[in-house]
Amino acid sequence: MSFRRKTIFILAITVVLIVLVLFLSFNYFKNHCPSITPFKIYKIIDVNYASNGSVQIYFIS
Repeated sequence: MSFRRKTIFILAITVVLIVLVLFLSFNYFKNHCPSITPFKIYKIIDVNYASNGSVQIYFIS
């Protein structure tokens, strides 16, 4: 395999992997948080810092 062909091959694999990851994360959000989709703009109305260090964010559409 020539250098140029190998570079194109690696780029193609990288692009496919990125698209796959984006698609999977989008599906995860759609299934687990039906009201939160990347295509809507939300304002953060409240951020709670719990005592155990976790952060809860409430959204309003």
